[in-house]
Amino acid sequence: MTWTCPAASSPSAARSSRSPLEHPSRGQFLVKDYPKDKEYRRLKLSAQITAKIVAHVRARRLGPDDLLFSYRAPDGPASRRRLAVVGPAGLTDPDANGRRYRHGTLTAYNAARCRCEHCRGAYATYRAARRSADKDSPRARRAS
Repeated sequence: MTWTCPAASSPSAARSSRSPLEHPSRGQFLVKDYPKDKEYRRLKLSAQITAKIVAHVRARRLGPDDLLFSYRAPDGPASRRRLAVVGPAGLTDPDANGRRYRHGTLTAYNAARCRCEHCRGAYATYRAARRSADKDSPRARRAS
């Protein structure tokens, strides 16, 4: 079977997301039939992945102007997985000065550079609390 990829899903097309008010036909993506740097790309796919893509297109009855994979917003807010409290998580390995820090603390994450699940969870909780309290402002979006 021969399957050709339309310009909308081709790696040689330039795409940009637009609000429906900015788009000529009230769509989400504006597709130009040329690449950004005027160099066309070739993409090699295995027979196995090509067969899976063809099955995906057929199952969803996608047309030439449809996106292969669309984004569906989640139903609710994302929830963080909570660690079960098993008891003390212990101490980090000694650093160059022989200091050890308790796992699951910001100090262990920053000073000891520990990236265990407990320390990453402590840092993620700290960052989430700062973001929700508007103490940190996110970086500005890049100009396109």
